[in-house]
This record gives sequence, structure tokens and C-alpha cells, in this order.
Amino acid sequence: MRLSTFIAQNKDSIMQAWENFARTIEPPALTMDSKALRNHAAFILDTISLDLETAESSDEQHRKSWGLGMHASAHTHARTHAEQRLQAGYTINQLVSEYCALRASVLRLWEKNANPAMLGDLGDVIRFNEAVDQALAESVQRYAELMDESLQTEHSRLEALLQAAPVAIVMADRDGKLVVANAENKRLWGEHSWPENVDQYAQWKGWWADDSVLHGQRVNPKAWALARALTGQEPRHDVVRIEPFDQPDVRKTVLMRAAPVYDASKRIMGAVVAQIDITRRIEVQAALRESEAKFRTIANAMPQMVWSAQPDGAHDYFNQQWYDFTGLPAGSTDGDGWSEAFHPEDQPHTWALWRHSLATGELYEVQYRLRHHSGQYRWTLGRALPVRDDEGRITRWMGTCTDIHDQKLAEEELRQANRHKDDFLAMLAHELRNPLAPIATAAHLLALSAGNEAMVRQVSAIIDRQVAHMTELVDDLLDVSRVTRGLVELQLETIDVKAVVASALEQARPLIDSRGHTLTQHLGWAAALVQGDKTRLVQVLANLLNNAAKYTPQGGQIVLALEVGEAQVRLSVGDNGSGIAPALLPRIFELFTQAERTPDRAQGGLGMGLTLVKHIIGLHGGQVQARSAGAGLGSEFTVTLPLVPQTAGSGNVQLPGQAKAGSSSAVHGR
Repeated sequence: MRLSTFIAQNKDSIMQAWENFARTIEPPALTMDSKALRNHAAFILDTISLDLETAESSDEQHRKSWGLGMHASAHTHARTHAEQRLQAGYTINQLVSEYCALRASVLRLWEKNANPAMLGDLGDVIRFNEAVDQALAESVQRYAELMDESLQTEHSRLEALLQAAPVAIVMADRDGKLVVANAENKRLWGEHSWPENVDQYAQWKGWWADDSVLHGQRVNPKAWALARALTGQEPRHDVVRIEPFDQPDVRKTVLMRAAPVYDASKRIMGAVVAQIDITRRIEVQAALRESEAKFRTIANAMPQMVWSAQPDGAHDYFNQQWYDFTGLPAGSTDGDGWSEAFHPEDQPHTWALWRHSLATGELYEVQYRLRHHSGQYRWTLGRALPVRDDEGRITRWMGTCTDIHDQKLAEEELRQANRHKDDFLAMLAHELRNPLAPIATAAHLLALSAGNEAMVRQVSAIIDRQVAHMTELVDDLLDVSRVTRGLVELQLETIDVKAVVASALEQARPLIDSRGHTLTQHLGWAAALVQGDKTRLVQVLANLLNNAAKYTPQGGQIVLALEVGEAQVRLSVGDNGSGIAPALLPRIFELFTQAERTPDRAQGGLGMGLTLVKHIIGLHGGQVQARSAGAGLGSEFTVTLPLVPQTAGSGNVQLPGQAKAGSSSAVHGR
């Protein structure tokens, strides 16, 4: 049996044996299915079988033995086979092994099944081996061509990439000789000769600029990144300030990173360094730091709290005033932590407005209570505006917090003062209108009382009383107006406060007696000399006594006490009457405030007496204070005046009718 016939009859067995081997090749050819794996080998076998069937001349046999001839179709398929295997990832050794496996698959099966007659057909075996060798040679040649083309392509790509790279790249061999440098390196360093070894790196001028202990020192030849990489050191980023060869007065800041290049045996065969000109970046960073320092200085110099936030609302900066105000640690309010410093009741509203501004880009403005480092919550005005880029996108939010607590309280006090004023005007209208009704009635009765002298006298008395009451109201208004505007001139003289007490008691006694109060006096024996206007001081004390009588229920207790100290005279009027509410006590001497103390206006008057008291005592260089434990617990008013020192030999001043024994007395009204 001819070998060609045997191949044709056992083709499937041969191909299966060959495929089994092909799948053992590393990397495995599993990316190709059985059909793809067999197609070319089957065609080669068919071509070889056909060649074996064809008679050859001695010359053709000789040329084929020397590898000089092959069937044209086999030649083409050998080259195609090489292309496919290279694409599949085969190495050239694997390609050769594949052809050897194909040869072995045929010959071993031939040997196993051959009879003596078949084994004697040595010519077919020789021709078969020659054909396989020729196909292998063609495949290897094509493989080599493709590899060379691939290397040329990769080299071109690498060269293009190297020249297009925006960073300066230099390659050196194992001795440090520069072998490759791209255009960017020339732009960075300028024209210069290429060093032959590491020692010649001394021609490079560079100084460390990495803020290390070496900062500012010259870089020695073996310290350059490229030289260190040739010794196998781990790559690191170096910051160096260089002087280009063709620009001696120019300095450039360069970021360098080098790495060794290894061969297949892991031996260093060279090194490569990449260099980036970061001069502009350094200048921008320096300008940014300067700008930021100016901003922080300005922000910290402002009396307001200043903050900034990212476009998503995360806070990333607060000036020193914020931390001084809140007493919180620096950085603790970054992100969303700032809201914890707000009053819990104000947080929902504040968050809602902030989210609305973030979503719409609208002005953020809100008033809230911010926790002060003292623990007190103080009213604060928060405002923020978006910072936009050229395309209108928000890049940042800049905001301020302003302490408006005092302003807020002042506004509230002003509103209360306006309400008190309105209440006072309503009360004034009522007080002035009250006498008009009896006066109008009396005038009408006068017209009807002709010849009735008793009726005329009675009506006239009514008119006199009501006119006197109206005159008193108007006088009070005028008096307050003059005192509060500083139009009152005091008639100052040295007087004993006890004389003031006597006159004031004379004025207040009718009201005290009419309400059945017990008046207790603690006056002492020492003279209490002050520099003052007696009439005005009597007005002050009479006012305090009348108030005590008015606002103490029937049969109450009133205590009048006089104390003489080393430098001042202290006069107090206390009672067990209606007292003063805590909320009212701080404003008790303010104009229009006192009317709130009088739910019952039966005693008349405009309730401006305490305002007069404060101003008159102030004109005398003294002070007046009010104390009360609360509503229904009585009150005490204390007047303090500067004491006039007595000259040597002066005695006590005794008031007319004053008892010579004892230091206190009690007067019971009936």
C-alpha cells in the first residue's frame, strides 16, 4: 500500500492524534475549535498525498530534498498556517512542535499498521518527510517575517508615542549612556551632549526642590533618578529645580520618576525616566496659597463668621470667628456638622431653606439661634451666595453668620415699647375723658339751676374737682416731658433728708390713712444731709409712698426706713402689697411700662411716677432700685443719694414735732 493511500484511509485517526497533541501546547490553542485546528493540517496532508501520487524526476527530487521546491498550494497554506498560529499566540517553538507532531502522527500510525510490503516503500516516506520539512520551513519563514513586521510596527508605535508624549522621556543602557530621548526632553533641557555614563551626569544642573533636608542643595550625579534606577532602587517622585543648557538664567521645576528595565533573566539592562515640567503648577500653587492666605486673613479680620461650602452643600471652611463664637474644635463642623450648633427648634426650617438654595441656586438667608460658647443660644443671621464659573455652574457657596442677638432683642423691646405706648395713650385718653363727663353734666345742671344756690355750689364743686384732676394729669405729662428732655433746673441746697420725709409724709398721709395701712418708720437720729432740690426730692418720696398705699390691699403694712452710711444716704419704702412680676421688674422705671401694674385704675393717675423718680434721682447723682419677690409678695423701692459730710461741731438737725426718744415709730391709719 502506498503511503499516500494509507494517509487517505486513516486521515481521521491521524488528525485526532495530531489535535490531541495540539491542545497540549502552551498557551493552549483552545481559542480555535476542532475544525479550525484541523483545516490547515488536513489540507497539508491532502497536498502531500497528492504530491506522493505524482511522479518526480531526479532533478525535482533533488531540489525538494534541498528544500528548493514545493507544491504552490502547499506553499500558500504553510504561510497561512503561520499567520493563523501567530494570531493564536503560538511561539515559533510551538509551531515547529506542531509540524513534528503531524509527522509523528502519520509515521507512527503507518509503522503500527504497515506490512513488509509497505515498509519497503522507502521513497514515499522520504518524500513525505521532505514535504513536511518544506511546509515547516515555509511556515517558520512566514512566522519570522510577521514577527519582524510586528516588531517594526511596535517600534514605530513606540517611537510615535515617545515623540507625542507631553512628558520628557529618556532611556539609558546599563552603563548610564543615553540611547533614546524624545522631543519634549529637548524642549525641557535644550540642546546638550548625551552622557556616556553616570559620572557624566555631572553636566546636568539641578537642585532639590522637595522641601526635604536636601532642599536647595545641588543634585550629585549618582543621585539623579535615572542613576538610582540603574542600581535597582525603588522608583520615587523627585522634585528638582533645573537649569536648561541653553537658558542659563532660567529655572524650571521638574517632577521626575525613573524605573529600571529588566531582560528575560531579570537583570537590569537599562533604565527609563519620565520628567514633567511643573513650573507653572508650582507658580499657580504658590499664587493659590498666597490668595488663600489673603482670604483667610481677610476672613479672620472680619467681625462676622465666614464659611464656605462645596456645590453639594458640604461645608469645608469656617473662619476663626466661627470657632471663637461657638467654642467648637476646628474642623468639627465640616460637612453637615454645623447644624448641630443650631437650636433644635430652628434646624428643620434652616435645613429646608439650605436645601432649596442648593437646588435652585437662589440666595440663602435665614435667622436662627446659634449656640454660643457660653452655652447661650444667640440669634444669628445666616446668608450665602453661590460662586459660578464662566458657564454658570455653581463651584462654591460663600456665606456669613452675623450675631444679631442684641438687635433682635432691641427690636422686640421696641415692639413692646410701642405696645406700651399704645396702651398708655389709650389709658391717657380714658383718664382725660373721665373728668369730661361730670364736667359736661355739671354744665348742663348749671343751666337748669338758676336761683338754686345750693345746687350751683354743688355743681361748681364738681367742676372744680374734675378740673383740678385734669390739671394734675396735664401737669404730670408736662413734668415728665421736661424731666426726660433735661429741661428741669434743680434748686440745689444742703438739706436733711428727714425734712424731705416729713413733707412727703404730709402729702401721702391722707391716702395711707384712707386705706387703713400701718406705716412703720425707721429714721434714726443721725442727720442725713444731701445736696438737692427739696421740692423734687419730696415729689420722689411722696410718689413712692403713694404707690405703696395704692398697690397694697386695705390694712396693709408700709415701712419707711432711712440709713446713713459713710458716703451715702439710703431711703427705702417697702410694702406687703401686690408686688411686681419678674418679667416687669427690669423695666419698671421705663416710660409707659408702669401702666401694666394697674389692672384697677381706681386711684387715677397716668402711672408715670416711677419714670420721674428715676430721672430726678439721677439728676441728683443718686440711684433708685426696685425689688420684689414676685406678684402678691410686696415690693421695696430704695433711693440712694450722696451724703454731704458734716463740718466739725455741727449737731443733729431736729425736725419740728420729732420725738426725742426712740428711733422708730408706727402710725396706724384709721
